[in-house]
Amino acid sequence: MLTPNSCPYCNSSIPEQASVCLTCGSSLVNLKLETRDPISALPANTALADGQITVLNEIARGGFGITYLAFDLPTKKYVALKECFPDGLVTRDGLNVIANHGQQLEFQNVLQHFNREAEILGRIEHASATAIIAQISENNTSYIAMEYAKGETLEQYIARGKRLSSNEAIALLEPILELLAEVHDLGVLHRDIKPANIILTSKRPELIDFGSVTQYNIGSSKKVTSRLLTPAYAPLEQYGQVVTLTPATDLYALGATFYEAITGITPPDAISRLNGVKLKPIEQLEPNIKPNLATIINRTLEMKLEDRFLSARHILNTLKDDFLYQNQPGVSRVNSQSNAAFSSFPKMAPAPTPVSTTTQQIQNLKNNPNPLPHFLHLCTRRIILHSRS
Repeated sequence: MLTPNSCPYCNSSIPEQASVCLTCGSSLVNLKLETRDPISALPANTALADGQITVLNEIARGGFGITYLAFDLPTKKYVALKECFPDGLVTRDGLNVIANHGQQLEFQNVLQHFNREAEILGRIEHASATAIIAQISENNTSYIAMEYAKGETLEQYIARGKRLSSNEAIALLEPILELLAEVHDLGVLHRDIKPANIILTSKRPELIDFGSVTQYNIGSSKKVTSRLLTPAYAPLEQYGQVVTLTPATDLYALGATFYEAITGITPPDAISRLNGVKLKPIEQLEPNIKPNLATIINRTLEMKLEDRFLSARHILNTLKDDFLYQNQPGVSRVNSQSNAAFSSFPKMAPAPTPVSTTTQQIQNLKNNPNPLPHFLHLCTRRIILHSRS
């Protein structure tokens, strides 16, 4: 049986602060257990969906729920299982989630929003969105079983002292922009883009946590009952209660995310900027940044909504002015080179069934525990070589 101090891939014992399993080499950076109130989490080996999904352990917790590592029997894969368990609104009675006295209506509103996230994710086809495997209504709440993205977050990458070069940033930016274009076409905004919500897998970046999504209508305002934001990445309009939200709202957050990933410096929050704190143009902090990329990031971070890019596709079109796209009109050269880089990776082995015998598990999962540097090296090398031809 897996325990909080065992590797979810090979079941070997792991030290409390380990970031890599010493037995199978798998990265544990996304598997650290939260320390707060473990009693409220589902116990290990809880079965859901008539035994098709087995909960293994808690891996993350936010204001609206708990995320577990789980095993999906039909696909024989590990999955990320999100449970709607809003902090402060509910308690647990056995396995059942019970709304606190007087907060039943608020819990139902959160539950409705949670189910809306599953509906939206189910409609997104882009590979940089986490794939939905199942939606479950059980224990008086809802669950979303999603593809488990193995890799570190951009936040963790930055925390290790790493910085993105211009070529690396472009290679990551394009698939995320393509995903956002698709999301915005559905009439919704992500509203919480930040380094912690971008996972760097061996094949592509993945944008996660659509729990803050909201609908928008161009040119109209809406009343926001709860302000969901992360200060350094949220534009000024997200701080209001009656606000005008457009795709430019998400693009500000994306710009702030890559500003930090390239420079290592978190931009000042919008309220501080409103009160006179200056945001340094990115080229002052990173003189080697490509001019076109600097222009894009600086413009996404304009305080006035109307001064930013109007859409993700607008940025993609602007990227085509860069030298990486010359001599090939109408074709995204970053995309073609990134796809070539992704295809050169060894295929990830399927996650093993959690059984007591671990020999096959160890063999299947001896992958590069931190694939990002290799991924970025391939993308950068291929982009540079192509630009020289």
